Amino acid sequence: MIAIVAICAIVVSVIGFVIMLGSVDLIDSNRPSGDWLWILGMTLIKGGVITILIDIGIGLMT
Repeated sequence: MIAIVAICAIVVSVIGFVIMLGSVDLIDSNRPSGDWLWILGMTLIKGGVITILIDIGIGLMT
């Protein structure tokens, strides 16, 4: 179960990273949607990292 949660968190982080890479061109061309995509990507990456850290903590406690 812990491995499934960790895999899902890694997938979410990778999706966020891909969204961030895709938004770089939009930010360079001064489009407002690039900023929102960058924020969305960072939120997904941080959510995945927090989930992985909590998952490791739970694994160490059990």
